[in-house]
Amino acid sequence: MNLKKIVIVLLFACFIFSNSYAQSLKKKSVAHRIEVSKEALTNFVIKGNGNAKTTNFKVKFPGYPTVVVQGNMLNEKALAHLKASKKGTYIQVFDIKDATSEEKGAKKNPPLIFKLTTNP
Repeated sequence: MNLKKIVIVLLFACFIFSNSYAQSLKKKSVAHRIEVSKEALTNFVIKGNGNAKTTNFKVKFPGYPTVVVQGNMLNEKALAHLKASKKGTYIQVFDIKDATSEEKGAKKNPPLIFKLTTNP
């Protein structure tokens, strides 16, 4: 009988923990969520804080390894992943570095989340 009570209490605790964890994930805000077509994302220029010129960033497509991009536009590898992506795919651009990123006390550039809205 004691074992049943312990199992029930543990299951209840797991449920409470998982529910509170899920709620905390919903509260985390992403600075920018953008719905965009493949064509628009192909030509999109990533800008840093105060429109500073972006030197590099990382981009993550579902099902592919993270691509490190030098410059401020998608490179060939990222464009190939974009071409293979379907409508509704979420693409994350993060770790955006610009000319001011290395300065002491510089604000970190927020990640960008793109959702593909059209599938040509």
